[in-house]
Amino acid sequence: MLETIRGGLIASCQAAPISPFRDPEAMRTMVEAVRVGGAVAARVESVIHVRAVQQVGLPIVGLVKRTSEGSEVYITPT
Repeated sequence: MLETIRGGLIASCQAAPISPFRDPEAMRTMVEAVRVGGAVAARVESVIHVRAVQQVGLPIVGLVKRTSEGSEVYITPT
């Protein structure tokens, strides 16, 4: 997979909690749009969104944002 994405654009597809793009179907549409635009992979926040975009056909870099007591790490702290 690394050779497939090497040198290409990994598009970050994330939406704020209050954004209408937070909807899993809207996120899938966003990831489809970056695929059409030439991205080689997508960076997506939350398990729900990762599951929603799997069928788009791009490699997905999934992450989780949350605060964890006693840790300064915000992205995928556990």
